[in-house]
Amino acid sequence: MILNIVVDLVLVILLLLCGFEDIKNKLIPNKYTIPALIAGFVLMTMNYGLDGLKNSFLGFLLGLFIFFLPFIFGLMGAGDVKLMAAIGALKGFAFTVYALFAIGIAGGIMVIIYAIYKKQMLKTIINMFGIILRPLAKMIYLNSSNKFAGKIYNFFEKVKQEHSELYIPYAIPITVGTIGVLVSSIFNLL
Repeated sequence: MILNIVVDLVLVILLLLCGFEDIKNKLIPNKYTIPALIAGFVLMTMNYGLDGLKNSFLGFLLGLFIFFLPFIFGLMGAGDVKLMAAIGALKGFAFTVYALFAIGIAGGIMVIIYAIYKKQMLKTIINMFGIILRPLAKMIYLNSSNKFAGKIYNFFEKVKQEHSELYIPYAIPITVGTIGVLVSSIFNLL
């Protein structure tokens, strides 16, 4: 019971520190995520034995792999991936599944509000299509020298460059979504 409270405190402190750093410096430092990740493995093992370690490791892998895909496409930074992996290690697989859904909702709402505020909604929508079409057009162009595919690639590349100025500190929706799930789990709403 006490170890569960310690885990929850570590989680909340981690989220608040990372959220603050992401807003202030546009990065999430390893000095927060790596110790939290290790603490997750240790605390889950101390609390639940080998089953806790297994659950922690599965949560870590889930958080890591789900956020690794957007990282590959340049939609989020490596710090966001490590933060989600640390959350998974601290709270385990099931919690991480719920957190990912809540983070997705919080992040989607935040992106829409911020894009409207910055008058970038159309570029945001076009960039979403470009995530898929840009690499596809590049592959077609490189393999066939198809000029139309080259033009499509250049169009989406230009939109991506213009859209990269629209920085969103994704630690904020990670914090909001995760704390929402944590509060729900404390009050047995999950």
